[in-house]
Amino acid sequence: GQDEITLYLPMNGKVETKSKYGNYQSLEKGKTYSVSKITPLMPELNPSDPIEAMNKMKELPQESRITILSVKTKNNTPWYEVKAYDRNDNIVGTGWINSTALIGQELKVIK
Repeated sequence: GQDEITLYLPMNGKVETKSKYGNYQSLEKGKTYSVSKITPLMPELNPSDPIEAMNKMKELPQESRITILSVKTKNNTPWYEVKAYDRNDNIVGTGWINSTALIGQELKVIK
């Protein structure tokens, strides 16, 4: 017997071929996403002074946008180097986001 797969289509019957959302573990370099929750932006990946780094941490508000500049793995966890913008496209700064901070968020693909 084959396993049956049931696809539930939205009411209008359109199928989204390209995902509107990113997976927190595999955001793509060069793409821009919006975050759905307050997200910590760390100033550097391997700070010599972690306490100072915590003090310099910024919190990105909901609907901030992040453009992925690079991806590094630290302790088996992807970290994203991002350029962050507020919802009005003003630049907030660059920094690093731990992928675990993105668990459970709706990471909308903006472009």
